[in-house]
Amino acid sequence: MIAVTITGSGRWPYLERTVRSFKKHVHCSEEFRFFVSDDAGYKKVNSGDGSTNETRERIVESGLFAGWYFPKIQDYGECVKWLIGKVKSDLYFHLQDDWEFLIDVDLDRLIALMRRHQDINQIRFLKRQICSKLKAEHWNKLGRLTKTNVTIDGVKLVAAPYWAMHPALCRTSFVRGVPFPTKDLKAVFKPGRWERYWLQNVFRDVDRRDLADYTSKVGTYIYGQIGDPATILHIGTEVRALMHRLRIPIESRTEKHDNIV
Repeated sequence: MIAVTITGSGRWPYLERTVRSFKKHVHCSEEFRFFVSDDAGYKKVNSGDGSTNETRERIVESGLFAGWYFPKIQDYGECVKWLIGKVKSDLYFHLQDDWEFLIDVDLDRLIALMRRHQDINQIRFLKRQICSKLKAEHWNKLGRLTKTNVTIDGVKLVAAPYWAMHPALCRTSFVRGVPFPTKDLKAVFKPGRWERYWLQNVFRDVDRRDLADYTSKVGTYIYGQIGDPATILHIGTEVRALMHRLRIPIESRTEKHDNIV
């Protein structure tokens, strides 16, 4: 049984589309169990169908989810922490509430790969063409880093020095082994920036300028090879989804875009 964890923000139409897209395109012989944590609080949101309370009612009544958590304030870190606590499997799939898959995925093959290779902790899917470079300016100034094509047991991947919160197959023990901010520490961070603390712990003993060191200690990969097109679509911005349906390029392939994860 594989847990699928979803962070939501009061947008039922997107959430439902995400779950149905996942079930249609991600194939696995093990049963999926979906858990959702909606951290929109009680504020009104531009979801297209009313307030957050209506979204929560649909979550409960839909029959799609094995569990849910509705904190009264926005706290993405607490949502992720709650979701991880619900995972019983050695691997889990992390989602957000606004993604659709553009390809069919043989998840059995990726699960088997990660179970054979305990140093692989994340295989993620990308919302744009895979490029060779990324711009490391999120929480430190390390300059440019380079991704590398690899093939492990016949599975083509890209070794990439970054842990992403986008759709990804993740190793439960690795994520649980990284400390989350305590209540005292949360006061130091602006809302929504808890990731800074968490990711600093991920990279604590890693030289992120050394891809080999990063790969051996953190083990994050992208599904596909450099030059491959996007595998997921960010439907949270409907303009992007419309552009895809009309076959208009979602991103211009400029240096400005190609250097960003």
